[in-house]
Amino acid sequence: MNISSRFCAVVKRWLAVAVLPFFSLSASSATFDFGVDPAHLGTGEWVYVISTCVKQLGGSAENVTNVPSMFEFFKKHGVDYIAVKAGTGGKDFPSEKPQFTPELVKQAHAAGLRIFGYTRSDGKDVPGEIALACKLNAMGTDGFIIDAEAEWESTKLGDKGPALAIELCKGIRKAYPTRFLGHAPMPIISKHSSFPYKEFGRYCDATMPQAYWKSIGVSPKRMVDWMENEWHEWNKSLSGDWTNAIKPLAPIAQAWSPTEDRILRGGEILQFANILKSVKNPASPTGYKGISYWRCDLHSKGMWKAIRRVNILSDGVVELEQDEKDDLTALEKINPAASQSSTDLILDNNADAVTFEGKWSPGKMKPNHFGSNYECIATVGGDPTAKAIYRPKITKAGHYDIYAWYPNELTRSGKVPYTIVHQGTTERVIVDQTTNGGQWVLVASEKFFEAGTAGYVSIANDLGNKQSIIVADAVRFRLSATIEAVKETADLTDVTSAPAPNEEKPAAVATPSAAPLSIVVASAELILGANSPGVTYSGNWHAGKMNANFYSDNYQWASTANGVATATATFQPDVKVAGPYDVYVWHSVSTNRSKNARWEIKCEDGSDTVRVNQRRTGGRWHLIAEGKHFAAGKSGYIKLSNDTGEHGNGENVIVADAVRLVLKTQSKAELTAPVAEKRVAKSSLNETAAKFEESERDILIDNLNPEVSLEGKWAAVNSSGCFGADCLSASTSAGTATATAVYRPTINVAGKYDVYVWYPQSPNNSTNAQWLVSWNGGN
Repeated sequence: MNISSRFCAVVKRWLAVAVLPFFSLSASSATFDFGVDPAHLGTGEWVYVISTCVKQLGGSAENVTNVPSMFEFFKKHGVDYIAVKAGTGGKDFPSEKPQFTPELVKQAHAAGLRIFGYTRSDGKDVPGEIALACKLNAMGTDGFIIDAEAEWESTKLGDKGPALAIELCKGIRKAYPTRFLGHAPMPIISKHSSFPYKEFGRYCDATMPQAYWKSIGVSPKRMVDWMENEWHEWNKSLSGDWTNAIKPLAPIAQAWSPTEDRILRGGEILQFANILKSVKNPASPTGYKGISYWRCDLHSKGMWKAIRRVNILSDGVVELEQDEKDDLTALEKINPAASQSSTDLILDNNADAVTFEGKWSPGKMKPNHFGSNYECIATVGGDPTAKAIYRPKITKAGHYDIYAWYPNELTRSGKVPYTIVHQGTTERVIVDQTTNGGQWVLVASEKFFEAGTAGYVSIANDLGNKQSIIVADAVRFRLSATIEAVKETADLTDVTSAPAPNEEKPAAVATPSAAPLSIVVASAELILGANSPGVTYSGNWHAGKMNANFYSDNYQWASTANGVATATATFQPDVKVAGPYDVYVWHSVSTNRSKNARWEIKCEDGSDTVRVNQRRTGGRWHLIAEGKHFAAGKSGYIKLSNDTGEHGNGENVIVADAVRLVLKTQSKAELTAPVAEKRVAKSSLNETAAKFEESERDILIDNLNPEVSLEGKWAAVNSSGCFGADCLSASTSAGTATATAVYRPTINVAGKYDVYVWYPQSPNNSTNAQWLVSWNGGN
């Protein structure tokens, strides 16, 4: 049920929303069995594996120990209906002992809950899926939901998808013409153009888009705006009898954290619901009176509180309580949309202060973008059809320098117009987005902004042609007085400022005529990259570029030593302002990194040693010391040594990448103004197991896919760490192999591919699992 969006598509001109055509439901709400009203579904919960859910709902509900207590908990939290997994395709789930039974239906009804069964539909056995739906309806269910996703696109079913969708829906409808039937597709129609949206919509009674903003990488507000734009456009594209495909929308909201570094807070759920309620011209013809949450055993206690406070059937929005506001504040620190400094404001594209006009699409494919994603749109030759507006809240009036951030490798972009509105003046500046990506690029200097929100920067798509893609990623407003301090110590005429502590850091950029330089943000902040002047090495070090998330143009590595140090890297900053500094280090992450890398900090306070586990907290600034006093000049240093106590020979290595010093006399807000985690070109191994959207160059094969062939004895495993519905396990063998799993992709674009694997973490997993990669270069 989980999804993520990966691409920027060339988009059409955005048109004003027209009056929707007449729509009809397959049956009037008054004639649906058991009084189910598709236009007013209320609040729902998705139940995946009952045996897991009844174990305290994953730890969030101590009193939930069986089905009745779970249903009682649901009811107390405002739940009106539940959707329980009943099948995979046309087969029962689980196949050995189905969890969806007549007794379950009776228990739900006794608790005052409506109950729908659902199957993860794949279109391979339509008669079987029809039979499954009819079997469930015969049990007295309130309806059936078809969870049809990527399996129904042309990459899986060719051109058969539309006809099969009609066959499936008609088959269920014929047997139960007045029983509720819904479908749960992906929310962004333009990303799934071959999916049979109109065929499912025509014969179903409600559409339940999977609006998983955290996995997609957008804010709740952006999720609603994007989904609204997509469905409005789709509604307008329908004509004739197909207008009957326009049905009430009842989104499935994200209510789980996809990864440890992408935490979802209860306040986001309230935001999402409040925004749905506030839509003035909804794409859902009856408004938004239905919402459900995937999935119940993954909700935190904060999420449950938010779910309980959301009443989607009421018109009023919910005022956030203090702890929910605190949740969002904590979220901002992990993945901020804007900086907190009064003199250095950063607005990411997900910030509430950023608005989008026209049909923008979030993207993730290009390297070194700012935050979780960026927005992109096709250019036009005439007047602009799309605009992104970055409107900061200026608390300190003054002259500000304006910077822009956009990803690397924007070969289809061009000279993009940035418009700066300040002090009653409008200026248009052209920025070439094909160069200098992945860093702060100076757009304009010393522009006076009054206090308040009157000034802003906008990006429009009137590039003068229809051949390009422009990007809106992040804009920075920095008080010029800070930049003047920089100019005293470094020539930053055409170079960017570096980020505040904990910010995403691009690869260091050198001028064509010079070697890599120390990057100085101000006289009170210094950064030394691996190849900067002032960094010296002793022993046997190697340049490394194999791992993602490094800071500089590369990093250096050396094998660890079990005895005395045989390799050191010394970072000696040229301190301009004496005082107490916080010390940060940066390293890339890999499984062969040292768990005990030794950093020595030498300053006016003496010498301190700090041990760092370089297998963790990588790809970002890691604080190792606070308030260390450095004198002006080059008397102090930060040294990395390889005497970790671990055996080396390449099995364990230390990494020297970058060191940062930040003067403590700066305001606390400025010191803690983090920017979203570093993103890189290659796919992260921490990508959500939620859902994956394929392309010709990015192919994923789950164990349930037909491209997988199995030999030997394999068993299905249901674990929260699995990718997709489940995983497969087999016992290890001391001799020859007794079980193999072969994943055979269909390659449409020849070339070099990175190969990743996914497995859940477990203490009984093999420490020596063998993967054979066979390609045209060998095995």
